Amino acid sequence: MRRGWQVLLVLTILLVLPLISAENQVVINSKDWKDVSSGMLYAKLRNLDVHYVVEETHGVQLSSEVLNKNLKEVLLVESNNNLFIRGYEGRLRQDGFQAVKFISNTPYETNLKLAEKLVSENQINSFIVMDDAYPYNILSVAPYALTTKSYVLFVNDGNLDAVYNFLSQNADNILLYGRMSNKIQEQLSIFSPDVINTGNKIGDNIEIVKRFEKEKSPTQIIFTNGEFIEPSFFNNEFPVLFIGTTNIPSDVMEYIYQSNAKAGVVIGYDLYTNAKTIRDATGMRIFLKYGQGREEQIYALDIFPLPKSEPEFALKAINYNTLTNQVEVIYENTGNTFVYLQALSHKFKVNGVEVVSSIGDEEAFFLDVGDTKVILYGEVDLSSFSQETVLVESKVLFGEIPESLEKLFTKETKLNFVSYNDESSINVLGVKYNKAKKQFEVVVENLGYEETYVDLEIFDLFVEGQKTIFGGDITSIGKGKKKTITIDAELTEEDLNANKLVNIRAWYGTREDALVKTSKFSIDLEVVEGFSLGTAGVVLLYAVIILLFFLMRKKKRKH
Repeated sequence: MRRGWQVLLVLTILLVLPLISAENQVVINSKDWKDVSSGMLYAKLRNLDVHYVVEETHGVQLSSEVLNKNLKEVLLVESNNNLFIRGYEGRLRQDGFQAVKFISNTPYETNLKLAEKLVSENQINSFIVMDDAYPYNILSVAPYALTTKSYVLFVNDGNLDAVYNFLSQNADNILLYGRMSNKIQEQLSIFSPDVINTGNKIGDNIEIVKRFEKEKSPTQIIFTNGEFIEPSFFNNEFPVLFIGTTNIPSDVMEYIYQSNAKAGVVIGYDLYTNAKTIRDATGMRIFLKYGQGREEQIYALDIFPLPKSEPEFALKAINYNTLTNQVEVIYENTGNTFVYLQALSHKFKVNGVEVVSSIGDEEAFFLDVGDTKVILYGEVDLSSFSQETVLVESKVLFGEIPESLEKLFTKETKLNFVSYNDESSINVLGVKYNKAKKQFEVVVENLGYEETYVDLEIFDLFVEGQKTIFGGDITSIGKGKKKTITIDAELTEEDLNANKLVNIRAWYGTREDALVKTSKFSIDLEVVEGFSLGTAGVVLLYAVIILLFFLMRKKKRKH
């Protein structure tokens, strides 16, 4: 009997041993940024060496030259179908490592499984939750997570239940970071989490850097633009601050002025101009990290690009209307996402000499995908230069956050002299939200004497607690006519309750490609249930019509 218990004990030990984490370094072979981030956080929280593959040649070099040969036990986090190198476990073994493969079927599953490993090893009970729709947020939260011994969970509406179940069993402290849907916020609110959500990535980033400073007193800050992962970002000594790409947001400069940090580290050449601007303005020492040394040679940094939607636009033309004495600057959104624009200046020069005062925008304006907009300026008299060649030097800030535009566009454009008068006039009579059709229905009246083209946008609309803009398509309205213009928007009951008054901006004019006029309207929102037959309803309606038809025929035959 005793021998039987001994055998059972040995079998139990053999079964448990594989579950005990024996790895002393981690390697990640995946093209998904979530796998890379999860693996980096897991390793750092366990004080393990960690590396990730950035392309096939790099992976070969990593195994043969970079990994510490004294740390034989390697946990290989490898994507099942989205990896850089196949057979990488065998390569590690050839190079003398005892590799154990951790298959990542999905990055969300891997994210939770690595969290479970950390919990089982009594490493953590604190978690930061972020929506994976905003990849740049991982760079903001990583230093704070490692400083507070927290792990980062990636959430969206699809995996919300799995994250909720995990947190309900394992979390003592939870921080919700950044934008996320109402559904996520509501379901996770039961945990009474701490929340950082200022409405934009720059504000959120500054807030978590401030919290980092309360945990530690860093003498140095790492500067980036949020577009790529680099190992330095996963540290517990220095916070990561977003400083834009070609323009430093004003909130960032204000924070740096108040910071106690004496030095900044820039990762890569692209941001050096911004970093130099910070140095000149604040006296902060700036260090440029442009490579990594190994065996007395300099190698490229291990840069892992993050997914991004890049705003793009074109400055199509700049006109001077001699009849109205107005300058028209025409922009077109040529990208696949919306963009906010704000002209710092348009300078008018003849033979290199500025001939009139420059003009610019007081605030940023919205340009939706595929849209063209004309911005008017009436403070310039260029009529005396109609026979000259006038060049316009333009500097335009642009980005996805109106309060924190991160990029600078410059261009020199020849000024066109044109002559036309636009006497269009419109009025917005009312606005409804149709719940069944999920759209706004705006009634617009053409008060002018010509056909008028109208482009509407509903701005400062609170959706999931964030200010949002919805735009429609350009619509023509005959003279003296009224038309209902629809704008698609999916709003919840909470959203509707938060938007009793709707702000509408109309761009309009008699030329479809030059909507030179703009007006704003604030109107009470009427909510209607709407009516949508659906497929079944349409079939039923046809059945009723056919039935009535046969009944009428039968009645006629009786007579």
